[in-house]
Amino acid sequence: MARLTRQEVIIMMQKGDDLDFSNDDLRDMDMHKLNLRGANFTNADLGYADLTEADLTDAVFVNANLSHTNLRGANLRRTTFEKANLWSTNLSSCRLKYARFLNANMSGANLHLADCRETNFKGANLTLANMVRANLRDADLSETNLTSAILAGADLSDANLHEADMRTTLLKKHDDQGGVIEACLEGTIMPDGSVHE
Repeated sequence: MARLTRQEVIIMMQKGDDLDFSNDDLRDMDMHKLNLRGANFTNADLGYADLTEADLTDAVFVNANLSHTNLRGANLRRTTFEKANLWSTNLSSCRLKYARFLNANMSGANLHLADCRETNFKGANLTLANMVRANLRDADLSETNLTSAILAGADLSDANLHEADMRTTLLKKHDDQGGVIEACLEGTIMPDGSVHE
């Protein structure tokens, strides 16, 4: 694994080089606000990296390690995270529309206020994930592990939860003002295959 610096990444971008970081060591790297559209991070190690507000549209993170990585506010539209490790990763306020997290480990991930419309989480481990007020309209959450995940205030309209493990999943909770916020389940396919009215 090659160990790169932020400056080397910026030089690659300026020269118009192919952004291929597959198998690279990018741990702890500061890449916030960089334009990394279409970059290949297959099998890369990005543990504890800072990618806040980066543009990662159409990027590929297959089998990548992103544990404890900060992606807050990043553009991740159509990005692929298949079989990636996103343990305790910060994805709050991210734009994730059409992203793919097939069989990814997202245990403890923070997806608070994330735009996950039409995102594919099929088979992902979302144990203990914070999905408070996330937009999950039309998302595929089938066969996911949502044990102890927090979905209070999330919009799950027309989402697919078929065969999802939702033991101890929180669908509502008290907010800071003493009110209750609940998940919206209108038209949602529930774990047993029924459609929520």
